[in-house]
Amino acid sequence: MANKEDLLTNLKINPDDKSGDDPLPVNKIVSTIGIVFFLGFVGWWLFSEDEIKEVTTFTVKSVNASGSSASSILDASGYVTARRRATVSSKSTGKVLEVLVEEGMYVEEGQLLAQLDDSTQRADLQYAESQLKQARLVFKSTNALLEGNYASPDQLKTAEAQMEGAQALVNLSKQRLLDMSILAPFNGVVVYKAAQPGEMIS
Repeated sequence: MANKEDLLTNLKINPDDKSGDDPLPVNKIVSTIGIVFFLGFVGWWLFSEDEIKEVTTFTVKSVNASGSSASSILDASGYVTARRRATVSSKSTGKVLEVLVEEGMYVEEGQLLAQLDDSTQRADLQYAESQLKQARLVFKSTNALLEGNYASPDQLKTAEAQMEGAQALVNLSKQRLLDMSILAPFNGVVVYKAAQPGEMIS
């Protein structure tokens, strides 16, 4: 029985006994939280300082010739007219194959505006070139005969005249072929387009 009473006595809590671990005081807990928060703020400020970008703003103010910032607007009405105006057409009668411009389009001098059917002019040029080739051969052979006293000087002059005529025909055929292409006479803006592909113009 004595042993049991001794054990019960040991299990009792003595209110006067202050030994053992006391819970942390409230003021210590608050101080600890404050220190941790302060250290966290300092760390954030140090590591995020490089990411802060400086933004520079400018203020713009309009100033007139007298130095005053007051602005004025001038209203005016009038007409804008072209310094040069030209109606472009073909030098020869032909069928329009294609029109390469539209109203309001800016064109430069020499730019192709429209193309007419030039099949006949190309055939004429080929024929003229063949005639020129033949005339050159005749002139060359006549000159050789003249050196051997087998041809007269008049025959050589006739062959030369035929060769020059054939050359003139080639030049004329080339010009007629070029006339089937309508080109811009100068830099400007197309204000009106009257022809369409398939139409006959002159």
